[in-house]
Amino acid sequence: MKGVRGPLDRLPPDPGFRCQYVLRFRRIAASYGLVQSASEDRELVALTGRLCGT
Repeated sequence: MKGVRGPLDRLPPDPGFRCQYVLRFRRIAASYGLVQSASEDRELVALTGRLCGT
């Protein structure tokens, strides 16, 4: 069931869409006020950097 997992557990199969997916996930999570642990937040920031080159 992919709906309950985030980008730390599952990424789209198309590498060209992964950056957009992670950025969208972070934006939606922030807009809904979803709380992540400090380690999850660090991992998402690192993943964003790797996938998006930032």
